[in-house]
Amino acid sequence: MWKLAVDIFSQMSPFLWFTTICGGIWTIAKQHDAEQSRKNTEKELESLKHKLNDKSHVSQKRFDLELEIYRELSKSLVEAYDTSNLLQPIMDNLPEKTDEKLKIMKKRDREFAQAFNNFSKIRREDAPFYSKDVNSELEMISKSMSELHDLFTYRWFMESMKDFATSLKGIERNFELHKTIKNKTDQVTNKIRDRLDNLSNQI
Repeated sequence: MWKLAVDIFSQMSPFLWFTTICGGIWTIAKQHDAEQSRKNTEKELESLKHKLNDKSHVSQKRFDLELEIYRELSKSLVEAYDTSNLLQPIMDNLPEKTDEKLKIMKKRDREFAQAFNNFSKIRREDAPFYSKDVNSELEMISKSMSELHDLFTYRWFMESMKDFATSLKGIERNFELHKTIKNKTDQVTNKIRDRLDNLSNQI
């Protein structure tokens, strides 16, 4: 093998011998460069894969966190909304006796107070996680529910304010508040749905 190689090189001119050696060195160098490039590419791809996995993990954790936060908010909002609807319903079927009416109203008052306080607590605790739009809508809902409860209290538990609560102005305001609460609750629900859809698409 070596004898054959020596015979071949001895028959070559110095220039051809030199170019052959240089060509071999260049080929080896290019192969080394190609191998190094392949290794660098593999490292970059592996690094990118880790970054994508980390990003996906963070996105999933954020989705899970906000899902739980919005689930609690939605649950408390629905309970407050349902109980507020019973405070001053547009149409109501009540017994004729005053004491029986008052018994029903006291029950409604307790149920609303419990639901509203829970909603208010959750709304304040998780406020940093809500968008400005959602916070604004929740604030409007809270104020409207409070005013609706005031009208309810005036009518059933404050004799001095009963005339106002049962006047045309009081009845119209009652209707406006019911409408506002419903519209704002629907808007918040849609914003929550959009937010969770957006987070889901990022995972």
